[in-house]
Amino acid sequence: MSDYDLPDLPSDEELGIAGLSEEDFADDDSSDLGEAPPSGTKPAEPVGPPPPPPPGDTPPPKTAKEPMPEPKRPVPGWRGPLTLVALLVLVWLSMPARTMPPTRAANAPDHLFSSARAMTELIDIARAPHPPGSPEHTRVRGLLLERLRTLGLDPQVQTTTFLRESGDQATGATVRNIVARVPGTASTGAIVLTAHYDSRTFSPGAGDDGVGVVTILETLRALQTGPALDNDLIVLITDAEELGLLGARAFVERHPWMPDVRMVISIEMRGAGGPSIMFETNADNGWIIERLDASDPAPMANSVSMAIYERMPNDTDFTPFKQRGIQGLNFAAIGRAHIYHQASDTPENLDEGTLQHHGERVLAMVRELGAQDLSSVDAPPRVFFNLPFLGLVSYPQSWVLGLTGLLAVVLLAVGGVTVLRGGSWRGMLAGAGLGLLAMGLTAAAGQGLLVWARGRHPEFGSLHGSGFHVEGWYVVALGALALAFTTLALSVVRRRVHRGALFFGALLPGTLLALAVGFMAPAAAHALQGPALFALLAVAVVSLAGPRRDTGWVGWAIGLLIALPVLGFMMPVLELVWVAMSFRLAAILGALMVVLLLFLAPALDGLSAPNRWWLPTAATLGAVLFAALGARTASSTADRPAPSTLVYLQDQGGPGAPVRALWVSRPDAGIDWARETTASPLDREETLEGLRLGPGDWLVGDAPAVTLPTPRALIVSDSVIGAQRRLALSVRPGVASEGIGFTVAPPARLVRLGDAELGSASGGLSSVWSEGLPLNDSTWQVTVVQDAALGTLDLEILQHHQRPWELLGDERWARPAELAPNVMNRSDRAIIRSRLRLLLDGSAEATGDADAEGAAVTAPPLPDPGAAATDTAATDSVVPASARPDTTTPAVDTLTTPMYRR
Repeated sequence: MSDYDLPDLPSDEELGIAGLSEEDFADDDSSDLGEAPPSGTKPAEPVGPPPPPPPGDTPPPKTAKEPMPEPKRPVPGWRGPLTLVALLVLVWLSMPARTMPPTRAANAPDHLFSSARAMTELIDIARAPHPPGSPEHTRVRGLLLERLRTLGLDPQVQTTTFLRESGDQATGATVRNIVARVPGTASTGAIVLTAHYDSRTFSPGAGDDGVGVVTILETLRALQTGPALDNDLIVLITDAEELGLLGARAFVERHPWMPDVRMVISIEMRGAGGPSIMFETNADNGWIIERLDASDPAPMANSVSMAIYERMPNDTDFTPFKQRGIQGLNFAAIGRAHIYHQASDTPENLDEGTLQHHGERVLAMVRELGAQDLSSVDAPPRVFFNLPFLGLVSYPQSWVLGLTGLLAVVLLAVGGVTVLRGGSWRGMLAGAGLGLLAMGLTAAAGQGLLVWARGRHPEFGSLHGSGFHVEGWYVVALGALALAFTTLALSVVRRRVHRGALFFGALLPGTLLALAVGFMAPAAAHALQGPALFALLAVAVVSLAGPRRDTGWVGWAIGLLIALPVLGFMMPVLELVWVAMSFRLAAILGALMVVLLLFLAPALDGLSAPNRWWLPTAATLGAVLFAALGARTASSTADRPAPSTLVYLQDQGGPGAPVRALWVSRPDAGIDWARETTASPLDREETLEGLRLGPGDWLVGDAPAVTLPTPRALIVSDSVIGAQRRLALSVRPGVASEGIGFTVAPPARLVRLGDAELGSASGGLSSVWSEGLPLNDSTWQVTVVQDAALGTLDLEILQHHQRPWELLGDERWARPAELAPNVMNRSDRAIIRSRLRLLLDGSAEATGDADAEGAAVTAPPLPDPGAAATDTAATDSVVPASARPDTTTPAVDTLTTPMYRR
């Protein structure tokens, strides 16, 4: 085809565009072309011949001319809102909660796990708090033993005193683990299936860890409908987990079945809902992750949780097994974290879907492991995570270094392509700087939002699992601010720098962080390296598309398509960080949100229509609205109770010391209620040391002393070897309390409590604290050594009674519905301190109000409710200690008031 002669075009100087580059045309926002002709209208043609060239200019030779680029079409104004809706849909598709299965009814087939069947067990177990030492704890243990017997097992109770020493003190409990064994047909080792049955002081423990217990019971029932397992199954329902994993430690260190254990499946909760997450294994987890991938019907796992958990002080019953090198799987759900350890942890507040998710996964894993050869269960570690529509993805951790290198190569390659297609280092630096600015602004805004919100929420600081009862509104508000800052920062230079260079620079900080994580925490590297790789791919598409602002619907669709894996990698991690750490980490959460948005920068470009201001403005207004909705949840209701603290303290005195009683509280939201219910001003501040109440000043007020039976001590054996005297005492607590402590003054030393030796390396300890009932359910066996020349032994006894209404009457502890006990302040207990003096120079002296047996401080029989207060006069008596008779020796005056029983 022949070329046509065209008229000469005007020069740049004539058009007034001299000095402008191609980037300036490329970055001209088509949405701002107010002078664009209406659709269907042809541009006006110039009238007359073109002006001649300026004098002195030599016209270029007439050659073939490239056709003029067609005028860019304006981007439809509705593309921005459509992009936002599409991104929100992709966010929803990436949410971990989508992995939860539907619940199953009680009439589900017998071989399946039914959450409805398990819930009937849970309602009976979690009807009231059951910490170790409480009557409910004993009831729940009996209930579980009976249930296991009905399933055909022969359960046993492992009872032992398990203490942990620190300095000159020891703390622990009398542990009562429930254990049972299902023999396998051709066992290559035992699988331990474990959860704990104790609860916190005033938490019914439906979630923590009633869910784990009933998961075990329903799993055992379902297993009986199929063929027997090849491997042995050990059921371990531990005690005293809340006191420091004492039950699990006692099993690992003392139970004769421990040498048979090859695998552990632990079931935990840190809240009352959410998906069941497999969040922890032992180090060489390659084999067990492959088994999980092969058999898990609804996988939810991420090795990021392992990388985070290993750096935190938190532990579960899986920890002692892990420390012994036992491989296994640790399942937990962490949703509804504000219920964790609270009085609201009831069956009514539990998400039954969480129970179903736990059960399906545990049942499948027990069946899988029950048929495997467990002689070798360790293999090189693997990275694992979930992706939308793909399920569980895993690969050897040894690949991480190679993938890190691949990411570095891709980063350099995309940077090179961007430069070759017109990008500049200036544009890249602008993108990186603005990205960091958005991160800093969002982090600061998150911290400011946290400070603003916590001043309005009375529950802040009183919840174990979260900062506020309702945190979702604040998280959404922070996400809106992150979107506003990110899109605003990118729009500042969007019309003045190369688009590919801008996006490349924006994701550069996150990509460099991903490279660093590949070396520092390989198990977590995928959470950043995956998004970085896909984001770089999107930048490459943008750069290769050329300098046009709008790459068309195909480019828009590619940007959104690449956004899905980016969100799939990062959304579970963001949710994990939020729910596990709570909104108290708002600054870090906000920075991570911006990192995610920067990885989505090419997709966010579609939000520029109809103009660059609409989204930052709308997102900011949305953040204000969401924060206001969050603030509305600050008011205290029955569903969102405020914290309140009330403790009763009675110091029984000792030789020559009077009885003293106090009401104790903190200046939390319930202080007015505490003053009203106690009729005490609670206006004095005291530091109550040595009472296991916690540091700091407490508000105290005088309280009436009540007549309480004080502890009694009986010398069981008394031997002198050389210069040392060894005394074995039998101590009967005056009040049946959940916790008890014994303290002796130097040079006396405590060397034994129950069946636990104390301070074997140091010759004894000065103090020991134990929770739960004693080994024989009634008396504590304590052994003390001291110099044989000393004629007395002073023994201090501290008791925490976690049912104070039984001592002081129900009306003192009746709260309005909008108040709840403050778990942080160890509220709702009566603390009783007594001091006994034993005379060892041939006699025994007991002090106190007495009708007692042995050398002890004792109290008179409890008065009938409504009886008048009385005073008892002090007398002294001396009885030979070697005779060990039952002796009554009242000593000090005691002010008594009526005691009402519940």
